[in-house]
Order: sequence, then C-alpha cells, then structure tokens
Amino acid sequence: MGAYYARVLGKDAFGNISVVQAILMYFSIITLFGLHTFGTREISKNEEKSETIVNNIVSLRLVISIICYIIIILISTFINKGAEFNHILLLYGLSIFPLVFTLDWYFSGIQEMQYNAVYNIVKNFIPFVLIFMFLHKSKDAVLIPIFVTIGVLCAAIYHLFIYHKRSKKSIKFNINKNSLLCYAGYSFPFFISQVLSMINNYADRLVIYFTRTSSETGVYSSSYYIIFFLMNIIAMFFTPIFPLFISYYHNKENDKMDKLNNNVAKYVILIVFPIVLGGVILAKQIIVLLFKDSYIDAYIPFRILLFYILLLFIREIFGYQLNAWHKEKQYLKIVGISALINLTLNLLITPKYGMIAAACITLFSEIFNLILMRREASKLYKVHCLKYIVKSVPLVVIMCIVIIILQHFNVSVIINIVFAILVYFLAAFAFKVITMYDIKMLFTKKEV
Repeated sequence: MGAYYARVLGKDAFGNISVVQAILMYFSIITLFGLHTFGTREISKNEEKSETIVNNIVSLRLVISIICYIIIILISTFINKGAEFNHILLLYGLSIFPLVFTLDWYFSGIQEMQYNAVYNIVKNFIPFVLIFMFLHKSKDAVLIPIFVTIGVLCAAIYHLFIYHKRSKKSIKFNINKNSLLCYAGYSFPFFISQVLSMINNYADRLVIYFTRTSSETGVYSSSYYIIFFLMNIIAMFFTPIFPLFISYYHNKENDKMDKLNNNVAKYVILIVFPIVLGGVILAKQIIVLLFKDSYIDAYIPFRILLFYILLLFIREIFGYQLNAWHKEKQYLKIVGISALINLTLNLLITPKYGMIAAACITLFSEIFNLILMRREASKLYKVHCLKYIVKSVPLVVIMCIVIIILQHFNVSVIINIVFAILVYFLAAFAFKVITMYDIKMLFTKKEV
C-alpha cells in the first residue's frame, strides 16, 4: 500500500505523509500507554478478572486519546508546514480513537490469536482497497488518513463484536480516578519503554524532514516501509509466544521455558538470515520494483537497515523475555540509554550527512540494545543463538549463490526471490536443519 501511494504522490508529498505517520505513531503509543503489554500479562495470569481489566484499560485509553487529540490540534495550529500538512495531521489524528477499543492484547492473553489475525486483515485490507480505488494524484493525499481511520474503526468494531459474543459482556466505562491512576502506574514502565523505542524508529525521519528536505524524507521513508513490513512479521511471530513466556515463568516450568527459548531462537534465526542477506543483494532491484526509479537512492540506507532488522529480530527474543519476566525496569533502562544515543547522534550528525548517516545511527543503537538485553535476560535463562547461526550459514550461502547467478542473467527480481525461498527451504530440509516437526510446531497454537 505504501509503495503504491509513494508512486502516486511523488517524493515530496510522500515525505509529508511519512512524517505525519511518524508523529501519529507517537500519539498512538501514548494512547495505548503500555497497557497492551500490561494487559496481556495480567489476562494471562488472571483470566477470571478479564472483565474488570478490559473495562479499566479501555476507560483509561479513552481519557488519554481525548487529551492526545487536543494536543494534535495545537500542533497543527503552531507548525507552519502548509494547509495540506495540517489537514492530513488532523485527519490522521482521528485514527487514535478506534485504537481505544482494539482488544488484541486481550485475545493474546487468552491465546486466541485468530481474532487478532482477522483484525489485522480488516485494518489493512480496507484502506488498501480504498486507496487503490480513489487515490490517483498527489492532491488526493488527504484521502489516505481518512481511509486508514476507516480501516482501524472497522477492525475495532470487529474486536468489540467478538469480545461481546465470546464473553457475553459489553464494555463498561469506569471513570474512577483511583482505578485509572492505578492502571496508569502499572503500565507506565511499558509506556515509557515503547515511547523510547519509537525514538529509535522515527527520530531519524523527523530530523531529516525538519533539517533537510521533504524529498529526502520521502526517499528514506520508502526503505522504511519495507523495514516496517519485516517488523510486523516479527511482531506476529512473538504475539502468540509472549503469553507462553509469562505462563512458564509464572508457573516455574523451567524445562518448558528452556525448550521454548531454544525453539524461538532457532525459528527467528532461520527466518531472519535469508531475508536480510537476500535483501542486501537485491536491494536496488527491490526498491525500483516497489517504488520506481525516482526512489533508487534509498537502496543504500535500505541495506544498512536490513542489518538493523537482523539485530532486531534476535534482540526481540530478549526484549519479550524481560517484559514477560517482570524485568520491565531493566528493559526501560536499556531502551532509554539507546534512545538517548540515537536522538543525540541524529541531531548532531544527520542534518549534515543525511539519510545514510541516519540509517547507520539506527543500526548502532540496536547493537547497544542487543548486547545489554541479552546480558539481562541471560541472568534468568540462557538462549543459545550461536549454534543456530552456525547451522544457518550453509543454507544462506547456497541461497545467496543462487540469487547472484540469477541476478547475473537478469532474471526478474520477483522470480529470483521466489526461487531463492524455494532453494533455501529445500537446503534446510536436506541439511535437516528444518524438519516436518518444526513446521508443525510453528503452526501449533498453544506451544512452541
């Protein structure tokens, strides 16, 4: 979807949209207020109290969303970036209200993730169709936030319907000051850590936009759209696993925890290594395929950010563990230092050296995150990533050789990617790194 409207809008308008989306991500995080992680953890431990938890979380989010939109109105009043920018910001701001009623955290807590899968399909498919139908020129940019809000609203309605059908209960607002303050206090560490994480993902684009040009922001953002797609993959992978981290730790099931940790490490490494190395080789062709020739300069930061994804996939193992194991303060401290490094370096270096420097800064801050989170999580349970990295090496080497050969003969990038995936998995089965048991476990609902 992003690739389509990047082509239609052009680099400048696409840069404007990307920056508004970055700003709205911060307000979305504020609206969610860390209650997603806290709610999932509490539902996993106390499903019988789910009605009270749901009512309190939705009520607190509603109050926060109203405050957030007032601030968005003030920002649109004082930022002098043109009427179109302000209109897009105000319309995008409306999308935070449906977020109040999304219950993905509830369904994660009770390990009924199929409802979240449908939610994500509805949320993304509706704006996808509407954008393709009605977005035809750069002046139509204002339609994008409208369609996105419609998608989130329909998805939230679906969640509310399933919640009512499953639990025979409806949302009841609880505007009790003490209860709301109590929940805000519980979720505050998660909220702060998520805000700081957003600095690592969005500060670079904001700095480029306000210190350089909207055109460069648009080019840089095109590489990020692919990166965010990959980040969604890892989020979908860990969503059903997070409650297991909580449950095994809470019930002191050490054998199950050790097995889970090692299986997660295996699957993550086997997924991320071919994506990253294949993407690095085909970076230029992928950018041109998705965004056309005018965005070709994005391929260098895209390559750098792929290595960031490599580290992020592995780091998320330890990040989810720390949040599940009541180590959110340690997680917050690490992310806080990393965010400070990221923001400082972006403010000092990016205005002069641009998007390549910004991508390098993002990669550097993620190295810091990985090292420290692994050290903290290993104090409780060990995760042996290295042996799976070693096992993946011959598979990735074979795949990369195939990609380079096909690239040499100017084979279409789509065919190259499909063939590379096929070769990689055939090699994985041939070397017995992946078995049918592994495939079965990946699709098992309750255990990994």
